[in-house]
Amino acid sequence: MVYIITILVTILGFPGPVLITVDEMGAEKLRFKTEESCRAHIKENQHLLQVWSASLFPAGTPIVSGSFNCMEVENPNPGLSVFSDTPSKKI
Repeated sequence: MVYIITILVTILGFPGPVLITVDEMGAEKLRFKTEESCRAHIKENQHLLQVWSASLFPAGTPIVSGSFNCMEVENPNPGLSVFSDTPSKKI
């Protein structure tokens, strides 16, 4: 089991939250052995994660809230890269 970073984003007028799984940051796979190490990574990179996750949506999207979480998974599915140059095309 490993921990991965997930982001829940609430958008005004959208029927439910959007769940984003963060897969990598640059060339580094984001897989954590402990929840504490996952949370530490979020704390250290919170601003970058906020800016990146907001960039996944078209300009002017009314984002109401967002939260970063660490989820324990057995076999993580590939998610999105923080340094992807075209992240909006992957949603």
